[in-house]
Amino acid sequence: MSLQGPPMDNAKLVNITDNCTECGLCADSCRLLTESEESPAAMVKRGVTLSEALSCSFCGACEAVCPQGVSPMAMFAAKRREAVDSGEFAVEEFRYLYPDRENNVMSMYRKQCGIDYRDLEASGEATTCFFPGCTLMTYSPGLTREVFKRLKDGGVCQAIWTDCCGKLLEQLGLQQRLENAQERLKKLCVNIR
Repeated sequence: MSLQGPPMDNAKLVNITDNCTECGLCADSCRLLTESEESPAAMVKRGVTLSEALSCSFCGACEAVCPQGVSPMAMFAAKRREAVDSGEFAVEEFRYLYPDRENNVMSMYRKQCGIDYRDLEASGEATTCFFPGCTLMTYSPGLTREVFKRLKDGGVCQAIWTDCCGKLLEQLGLQQRLENAQERLKKLCVNIR
């Protein structure tokens, strides 16, 4: 992995090499980093492999425990984007997962199982929304509805947000599709104040 790519990637990779103290706290919270037996700084210097990049779950535990604010997750994300851009990673094989496609695995599952939240849509403006995320609203509709009911009854939120945040696009290394999804979400958020 080179230090070429989007400026944000470069800055985060330089941050890792400059600020990682090799304390091991991130490895204590991450099986991938434990098994590598290398610090994030050493991994950036030698170059992250595609296998390592795809093994990261993007949970953020490494970043959460780092006293220096280093994000090892960023180096794995950068490698995924690089692998997609270079053709090293055949991301099209996973197109059934793309959340920005009308027919993706989550939407098809919800359709097949009759899972629908249109009855919960807000009728006017909302200042706060409950965002259950794709997994919760797909695989646990009863829990999703109950949590929303309690939040709404408690005055915590007025609406439920069922659009995808695009996280999977980031995880797959699809930077342009992620940016397009983010722009679409910004336009949808006009009524959230």
